[in-house]
Amino acid sequence: MEIIKSLADKLNISREHQLIAVLLFTMALFVTVVVLTFTNSGDQLATTDQTGQQIEGSRSNQPQISATTLLAGPTTQNLDNSTHSGHNHSGDVNNANLEPFRNDNPAFSRFTNVPSNQLSISALTVSGPSDNGPGPGGEAQFRARCHFSHLAYDDPIVHPGQPGASHLHMFYGNTGVDGNTTDESLVNSGGGSCQGFELNRTGYWMPALLDGDNNVRVPDNIDMYYKTRNADQVVKYPQGLKMIAGAPNSRSLGWQCSDGTGGSYPAQQIPDNCPNSRLKMSVIFPDCWDGRLDSDDHMSHLYATAGTGSEQCPASHPQRLVEFSINVYWSVGGEDLRSWKISSDEEMGGSRGSSLHADWYGGWNETVQDTWFNNCIKSVKGCSLGQTGTPQQLALRGPGESYPNGVGDGNYSGPKIIDIGL
Repeated sequence: MEIIKSLADKLNISREHQLIAVLLFTMALFVTVVVLTFTNSGDQLATTDQTGQQIEGSRSNQPQISATTLLAGPTTQNLDNSTHSGHNHSGDVNNANLEPFRNDNPAFSRFTNVPSNQLSISALTVSGPSDNGPGPGGEAQFRARCHFSHLAYDDPIVHPGQPGASHLHMFYGNTGVDGNTTDESLVNSGGGSCQGFELNRTGYWMPALLDGDNNVRVPDNIDMYYKTRNADQVVKYPQGLKMIAGAPNSRSLGWQCSDGTGGSYPAQQIPDNCPNSRLKMSVIFPDCWDGRLDSDDHMSHLYATAGTGSEQCPASHPQRLVEFSINVYWSVGGEDLRSWKISSDEEMGGSRGSSLHADWYGGWNETVQDTWFNNCIKSVKGCSLGQTGTPQQLALRGPGESYPNGVGDGNYSGPKIIDIGL
């Protein structure tokens, strides 16, 4: 103010005009402060995630694990320890750096460019027992084994067409699944890391398991189950169906030691240790469907009866699917697991594996799915390790491979502990 008064005196400006100048200066200063304060508080108090939903900054440190959280844009770390945002595609570089850790078993990729309807079923199956007899307790079953395929910051269900936009996932099944995968590319290209190889190009993925040093732990094997006690009601999985199992659509998922210890099942967190067995993760997917291949939140087109006390599908989801579930096993050698987590925990506000979820993207060869669906499920048989209810069993090993090699025996030549620079 003194500066303004001194300047006015030198310019011989009247007292009245001096007062007007001071008033205008004060008003301009006040407006500037208000605008800056409002802008900063707006940036701090509200932002918008990739679903278009507003998130309050004052509660951002305590998010709830829900369908909305599951779809939210991630913040993970690059291999160079810089921040990796779900809104930029620098994750493409990350994905390229993860390629050396891909499971390069040649048996997984003999027919990667052959369209599904041109695959030779005889080349990807072997002769074997058709089934194990009637399904135990009246439960129809089709079971097979898978193995780790690759790691990527991709999720073609939640972030289609956006490579690098997701938290880190471990993929199995179709070896070509990435951020650009479509219904067409899923079915007609890519290898396969499950029994039957390219005959099962379904995409399966889950958050990567990280140890206390943030290294990825590669599982020994992955067992998948398609089963039901309502064989007379189930419909076949359509090509391109997308499913996510996680809150709130799956009520049966969690962690345990493979010998049954480590807390009540399903435990929501990774147990402290598994001194005498392997670490086991289980997820049961929804089994009721409203007829759509997907929904805006990627969950509401499905409903899970598991844990409800009733096996009846609601009127809103009248079509019954064969219930799909997975068990994943890691050798942990009695290690202290109290600092272990999964790659989605931090962004979802979870800890020690409590943000567990998994994805399924349908890409079965139609003829093969028809075979096991009709001869194992509809016929209420117990089919294990790729049995299809016929003398053709999904191949477990590639040509010339013998025990202990092959998908079901953990045939992976890469490191079981992967340092990805987190």
